[in-house]
Amino acid sequence: MFLVRKLTESAKVFAKQKVVEDIYIVRTKLKSAGNLLKYFIDVDMDDELSFGEVREKAFKLLPAESIRLLSDHLDNNDFDGREYEWQFIDKQSSKVRKIIRSIFMSIDIEFIHLKDELAEQYELSHQELTKFKIIKTINLDVLPKSDRVCMEGENARQIANRFEYFLYRKAEQLFHSNLLTVKESVNNRSLVSDLIPKKEWMNKSGIIEKTGVDKLVAPINQTLTEKYQQLEQRLKEVSNHIFSGDKVVNPE
Repeated sequence: MFLVRKLTESAKVFAKQKVVEDIYIVRTKLKSAGNLLKYFIDVDMDDELSFGEVREKAFKLLPAESIRLLSDHLDNNDFDGREYEWQFIDKQSSKVRKIIRSIFMSIDIEFIHLKDELAEQYELSHQELTKFKIIKTINLDVLPKSDRVCMEGENARQIANRFEYFLYRKAEQLFHSNLLTVKESVNNRSLVSDLIPKKEWMNKSGIIEKTGVDKLVAPINQTLTEKYQQLEQRLKEVSNHIFSGDKVVNPE
């Protein structure tokens, strides 16, 4: 999971740098946006000009990408780096497949503590990666709303790669919160791994008897009755010592 965390951190650094560059472009080109708007009120511009000709004039004033950034900024008044983070992950897709996927496929992860929807997605993704080397079934409901927009489009391979990385990134978070466990692991082992399997526990009387521990073999009501009687006896002894003025001795 260290690799996932480092990759996520690198993606955030990349996105921040790209946002800084976008802000610089907007600030330096904002004045030119005013000149673009003047095209709409320029009485000297021939009304017979086609849209293509007007657009060509606009691109001479400002490149298309700069116009897009200005438009997005004026529309949202914010710079969202999430798409840049995913663009960084797109470039690392080969590393994700060769290293992170191989680790994910080799360890025996338990999904028993997850919500059914997410657990089913992990199990199905594991099966599809084994069989097809790509995730074919994508349930967008397991994604946060902020990431869903980055999983849209016609590039099926890119969407599958991004979704696969999302599952690894989510897994890294779940491991830290102990919601994902790994069989035969010291740090991420589930309590269930240490319990007797349900099928075997159906013969619990036989299992308990084999332990040879009298307290386990004896009926619980009998044990509780004995403990209660012992407690009552000790309470009486302590009370008698208190009333007689004797020093109370710790009963063993």
